[in-house]
Amino acid sequence: MSIFKKMPQRILTMFNFKNIKQRLTSNTNKSRENSYRKLLNNLNLIAVFLDTTGKITYCNSSFYKLTGYIPKEIIGKNWFDKMIPIENQKSKEIFFNAMKFKKIIDHYENPIITKFGEKRTVFWNNSLLKNDRDEVIGIASIGEDISIRQKAIENLNKSEKQFQSLVENINDLVMVTDAQGKFLYISPSVEITTGYTLKELQKHSPLTLTHPDDQDPTKKAISKILKNPGVPIKKTNRILHKNGNWIWIEGVVVNLLEDENIKAIVANYSDITEKRKTNQKLKEEQNKLLKIATTISGLICSLRLRPNGKIEMPYASAAIEDVYGFKFEEIKGENVSNIFSLIHEEDIEGVNESIDISAKNMTPWRKEFRYTHPQKGEVWIEGYSTPQLEKDGSIIWHGFITDITKRKKEEEQLIQTDNALKSIYNNLDVAIFSMDTLNNKMLQASVGHEAVFGYPPQDFMNNAQFWYELILPEDRPIVDSGYPIILAGKSLQHQVRIKRKDGGIRWIDAKMKPTLDSKGVMVLLDGIVTDITERKIAENQLRESQTLLKDALKISKLCAWEYDIELDKFTFNDQFYGLFKTTAEIEGGYTMSSKRYAERFLHPDDVQVVSEEIKKIIETEDPNYFSELYHRIICIDGDERIMNVNVRVEKDKEGKSIRSIGVSQDITEQKRSEKKLRVSEKKYRAIFENVKDVFFQTDLNWKIIDISPSIESLSGYSREEFIDGTLEILYYNPADRNKLIKETIEKGELKNYEVKLKTKEGLVKFISVNSNVILNKFGEPHHVDGVIRDITEKKKMVEELIVAKNKAEESDNLKTAFLHNISHEIRTPMNAIVGFSQLMKDPNLPQKKRSHFIDIINESSDQLLSIITDIVSIATIEAKQEKTVLKEINLNETLQVILENFLLKSKNKGNVELNFTPFSQEGIHIETDKTKFIQVLNNLIGNSLKYTVKGFVNFGYIIKESEIEFFVEDSGIGIASNMLDEIFNRFRQVENSDGPMLGGSGLGLSISKAYVELLGGKIWVNSELGKGSKFFFTIPHKNKVKPIISVFKDRPKLNFDFNDSITMLVAEDEDFNFMLIEELFSETNINLLRAENGMEVVELCKSNQEINIVLMDIKMPLLNGYEATKLIKEFSPSLPIIAQTAYSTEMDKNKALESGCDDFISKPFKKENIINKIIEQLNKVKSN
Repeated sequence: MSIFKKMPQRILTMFNFKNIKQRLTSNTNKSRENSYRKLLNNLNLIAVFLDTTGKITYCNSSFYKLTGYIPKEIIGKNWFDKMIPIENQKSKEIFFNAMKFKKIIDHYENPIITKFGEKRTVFWNNSLLKNDRDEVIGIASIGEDISIRQKAIENLNKSEKQFQSLVENINDLVMVTDAQGKFLYISPSVEITTGYTLKELQKHSPLTLTHPDDQDPTKKAISKILKNPGVPIKKTNRILHKNGNWIWIEGVVVNLLEDENIKAIVANYSDITEKRKTNQKLKEEQNKLLKIATTISGLICSLRLRPNGKIEMPYASAAIEDVYGFKFEEIKGENVSNIFSLIHEEDIEGVNESIDISAKNMTPWRKEFRYTHPQKGEVWIEGYSTPQLEKDGSIIWHGFITDITKRKKEEEQLIQTDNALKSIYNNLDVAIFSMDTLNNKMLQASVGHEAVFGYPPQDFMNNAQFWYELILPEDRPIVDSGYPIILAGKSLQHQVRIKRKDGGIRWIDAKMKPTLDSKGVMVLLDGIVTDITERKIAENQLRESQTLLKDALKISKLCAWEYDIELDKFTFNDQFYGLFKTTAEIEGGYTMSSKRYAERFLHPDDVQVVSEEIKKIIETEDPNYFSELYHRIICIDGDERIMNVNVRVEKDKEGKSIRSIGVSQDITEQKRSEKKLRVSEKKYRAIFENVKDVFFQTDLNWKIIDISPSIESLSGYSREEFIDGTLEILYYNPADRNKLIKETIEKGELKNYEVKLKTKEGLVKFISVNSNVILNKFGEPHHVDGVIRDITEKKKMVEELIVAKNKAEESDNLKTAFLHNISHEIRTPMNAIVGFSQLMKDPNLPQKKRSHFIDIINESSDQLLSIITDIVSIATIEAKQEKTVLKEINLNETLQVILENFLLKSKNKGNVELNFTPFSQEGIHIETDKTKFIQVLNNLIGNSLKYTVKGFVNFGYIIKESEIEFFVEDSGIGIASNMLDEIFNRFRQVENSDGPMLGGSGLGLSISKAYVELLGGKIWVNSELGKGSKFFFTIPHKNKVKPIISVFKDRPKLNFDFNDSITMLVAEDEDFNFMLIEELFSETNINLLRAENGMEVVELCKSNQEINIVLMDIKMPLLNGYEATKLIKEFSPSLPIIAQTAYSTEMDKNKALESGCDDFISKPFKKENIINKIIEQLNKVKSN
């Protein structure tokens, strides 16, 4: 139970420090001085006395408790040397000025250093000490340790400054209003964008600045905002710029009136008028961060509780009148209840309870409470004191009472401002972050990260480099180049692209500001990231629009001018004079009187019209007067032009017209065009009446008002037969008409409505109808306009598309058949290879059978290789990766080689003769891709031999003017006429007639056709079923055919007659492949070395000078064959290297040769082929 409830008449005693100082300086008796010193020792404040030199003469017990010193360590010492930090010596200057001028600053803040080196901030109240002769003998200071409170304020200010810094850098327009629409706050970008300051905006409401056309939507939006607290409402409208232009803004408005910390409506807009300039910084015009007051002034008082329960106030300083509103005489003794009666009813219980606890436990008392001041009204009071037990059992509190109303209000406003900034921070669609760069740790990531990046803020808190990982690799160098700038302590801004979580690519604008420590090391990085994708798009569109606008202004011949009413003078520019085909130099300058202008340029018949308009401009009282007129001018060369003039009047503050601003446009061509348009109207009407589509107009009952004459060609009925009637007789199905009418009326329009029409002759046609219900000026349905189009031919095209679709499905079936066939073609030789290989394991197998089996395996391997080659070729062709490598070849020699290759096969058939007849016996050289050329002929000759059981296969060529025409002719089974074009399509071989399947992939002719077309020629066939076929293809010679006198010789045979054995290094990482090579060369005098990776190949070639040749596998571990060859050729350029690879295209061969290889062979290879290539390379070395 509170002691105040027990003793309601107790008196609170207080005293003021100034009173103490006055009594001390009056040099009263020693006992009084000791009494005051005792009082100071019992204060919960520190007290210090200094003499005129700054030496310490007295300190109270609170001082020793705070600083850790004892009297002998401090009394007599210089205060400024002992207690004041070196960097805070301003108090020393204040002290000696006080001693000099006998005047002191009553209060200020200054830190002191404790015995343990800790810095403590103290708020000092000071007075001069004087002797009986009124001489200054020193200074007396009482101080309050405010270190903890100061630290809290600094942290709060730091937080608020951080939020302020972040908000000031955003580009969006932030506005805060109260419920009535009064502007309380605007971001700096608002003034930049609109031209208004906050004071100017406070003269308006949002509605007065809103475009008239947007008034109603804005009112509805405001109503919605007020009815939905806390719900973000999207809003778009135009507002008036200070310069008179309208600008578009778009954003979100949130009603936070019910939020105790904000109590306002917060709007966040973006200027979408010129999106390319939306990177303006958001700045705060007003400083909403208030400093907590540091001035502490107040009252020192004493309160005594007697053992009998009575309370009295033995002392109160003069400041009691300022703090409590009473003079000491009014409350001394038991009248202290006058004060307690004015403590706020919600706080009195807490005050009583705090005093009870202090009395019971003898602990310091401290409390903040509200008080109804007799003069000031409600104020906040803070009191703190220390209880002390007196000899008679009384408890006395010595305390310090302060009016903290201003501080309370400032703290409350700081909290509200902080909350408001946090609310804005969390409602902005921008990513705001703060990062500890020393520890690479994210300190803060706003909710806006999800709006910008698509990832929640926690992902960025967990990984400080996450944002960098989202930047497109090609844009990261932009960020990397900015690191030196940030490390130097400078702000940075860059624009890059990122990949969002949803996969979308967006543009961002990142602004970053570093904080450096005292050593110049970056410790903190704050930043704002904004999505500027729409702005980037708008910039591109704006650039295009500006170009178009410039062209349009030039084409439209627009020019501006001014007319000073008082001076009666026009001011023109060069473009204006250009309309008259003159210049300012010719006319004597850019200004001209109205009279001279009329005489110089106006058509005589239009002078009166212009004069009357000038008179209206001068006399009008309408501040928004706007005029448009037309008149004629006469140019310097006598040419007469027509001008369209728009004029606006400007007035002064008294409403007097001072000048007019006008824009003139040469509309001569427009007027002439209008005249021509009227002349040609009849012609356009004739075109309309002869158009193929049928245009019609009906009333709402679908009665024909008008219809174009083309109805006759469509239906067979004349136009006159339908006027004032309906189209009902045309519909093949009357229900279609009813449905058309119903849907048109219900929807207001009908698009591409297809129905069948019955003509007068009974023919059926398909038509498409488009119709629209046309409204009158009151928005009511008035009539129907429509167009009928004949789509009969379109329907036929659809049917043709269906046929094409069926063909496509047929192609899919062919592909399926091909897959079945190719499976059969691959499995057949594979079966022979596997089966006869198994039989070869039998040790008792007779040698004759063994040889026969080997021949079967070899033939099956060739067949399988051919099929695989065809499949690879067609895949390369379809991927459009097939390239041509043009080289000059001896045509006759090449065709002779092809003949030799096929002679054995033709002989094996027995009854088929193979012939080649050259065009000329001279050597003919052409430029072509030799590999593809040979493959085309091999395919054609191979097919002819395959499908010819008896007779002949002839091939050859003839030279024409610009091309060479090759032919392959056979007496085989022939081709049906309906298949002559189809056989060049893929997979058509499977459609062989009732005859037996002869094998093959069905790709040979398709590959041949593709190769011929790559070489610039064409291919075709003449054939008759049962009588044979003749295939033709051409190659353009581009005037490259040249006769060279030469005799065809047999190809030279290579000799392998080295006396010494040969060492060959084989680069091969596959064991089975190396075993095969070992076996191939087992009966030769070639010694084999093996390297299993590219690095080993290079090292062996360096260390072993006995190596004569290298067989280089291209695909190897550690280092591929291309790179290994380049390294070897650097130190041993003459060492022959043959590339071996499973890659078989011309491109692969060229790549091997370009890397330094001397020759190239594809896997799988035959023994004689590889032996020949080795012999050829060794002979080249020998000959050199």
